[in-house]
Amino acid sequence: MDPLTCVQVVKKSNIIPQCVEAYKTNITGYGHALEFLPGQSDDTAKAEWDIADIFMQTANLEESIEQLLSQLVEDLEHCGNAYIEVARGGGLPAIYRIPPEYMRCTAPLEKVEMRYQRLVHGKAEEFTQSKWVRRYAQKRGVSITWFREFGAPGEENEVIHLQLGNGTYGEPRWSGNSPGVIGSRKVGKLNLDYFDNGRMLAMILTVMNGELAPQSIEALKGAKGKKSQGGILYLEVQGYDKGTFGDEKEKTSIKLDKLNDLLQQDALFLEYNREKRKETRSAVDALSSKNKLGPNEPVTEYDINRWEQGIADAHAQISVLTADGSNLKTRMNTLESTLPDGFIRNNFNDDLATVDSIKVIRGYYNEAQSRMEV
Repeated sequence: MDPLTCVQVVKKSNIIPQCVEAYKTNITGYGHALEFLPGQSDDTAKAEWDIADIFMQTANLEESIEQLLSQLVEDLEHCGNAYIEVARGGGLPAIYRIPPEYMRCTAPLEKVEMRYQRLVHGKAEEFTQSKWVRRYAQKRGVSITWFREFGAPGEENEVIHLQLGNGTYGEPRWSGNSPGVIGSRKVGKLNLDYFDNGRMLAMILTVMNGELAPQSIEALKGAKGKKSQGGILYLEVQGYDKGTFGDEKEKTSIKLDKLNDLLQQDALFLEYNREKRKETRSAVDALSSKNKLGPNEPVTEYDINRWEQGIADAHAQISVLTADGSNLKTRMNTLESTLPDGFIRNNFNDDLATVDSIKVIRGYYNEAQSRMEV
């Protein structure tokens, strides 16, 4: 599916944006945290931890990691594809989001030797393996920028391609229900047009032995919509001339024939819309089995309102927790900066009687603990 078309379909949907927003909140709304691999700790991987910590804070200086991941999740769920540009320089690499609607890729035409690092028995080891790789192109207007696949040798910036599915390009989870998504939109537009134009049947008006007066034709053109409700339509007919000298007029009549005998049934369209929302919700809800509805549970307006209120409440709580977490992080960084090595290895139990000399750089007397801390 064309990524730009997917974005337009999502914008027209009355359920997908809410589902994706909730999914983004569940994934990126709680921030990020580093964790050691099993068997690793400060004693074995302190240097790697520090590098990873710096990378998470400087990978994108314009946006936080949470904001970047949120955009990538949105791209992935809207289009089935998300692209991360990796720019390497003298220090740690930088990462950026590339809008998926501008990206295309070639077939895997080039075979290269890829290098991989894996943790084997607690040790990082490097392996080499042959792989057919693609090249990626970003096209904006007439300008084309080329990228290489992540990890492939070359001079261009690299791209990490995230996708749903195993094809060349991914497909969004709701793609199987795209007719229902588009149909729900058309139902809404049809209902809107229906209420604007009023309850009118399509019909043919036939005038026998004459013709409608010009003012009657104009009156018919305006006989629809809210302004015509409760009014009386007066049609004037002009008969054809009759007789040798045209001093008489033909007897005229008007006949109305309906083109269809059915009025639009509001309940029918409402049921269609409800069913399509349920199908789309079920397709997108595969994002999180925790919140997934059962196959026989209908989606009601109450459910939608409850979810939207839950999203709003979650955002409010996240805003408070984010501010508190940022303040706490600042205070902890300030406290750590006063110690030579953070909170690690700052508890000394040396017997001063065996020390020949000591130089105190800074310290204070802790009255609560009755000791001097240096």
